[in-house]
Amino acid sequence: NHGQTSANAYVTNPDCSTWLAVYFPYDCGPSADAELASEAAASYLALARHDARLASRAQQHAQQALDRRAEEFTRSRVFDQVTLARTSFRAGDLDQACRDGQEAIRMAVAVSDSQRVRTRLAQLMDDTEHHQREPAVRELREELRVAVTGR
Repeated sequence: NHGQTSANAYVTNPDCSTWLAVYFPYDCGPSADAELASEAAASYLALARHDARLASRAQQHAQQALDRRAEEFTRSRVFDQVTLARTSFRAGDLDQACRDGQEAIRMAVAVSDSQRVRTRLAQLMDDTEHHQREPAVRELREELRVAVTGR
């Protein structure tokens, strides 16, 4: 029973609010904090398509997700890093976006067999399209192409 599991999470971790236990019944600690930050980053990233000023909020939450996510959650950390790169592109900070994107590619090597990782890297590549005249972005696009296609 999901409700009982949520109640148990709250009992075993009184710092975990009841509403948080509903979403993260097995872990209301740092992993839950990282997940919430990741969801907030994704939400602000989507909103920033219509209001670029919100990209900085997305960046903050993406960085929080990375900072709070345990090292052993490699694939989730790659997702967070990709989101950080995407938010930097949305904010218009191309140099930072390229650095963040290159870091995402470097991190993705550890989980290169993941189709979901390749899909996220492809989404990042889509975000670079409007900036491909910039040399650093062209270089990143080539690195992304290799990471996504494997050749």
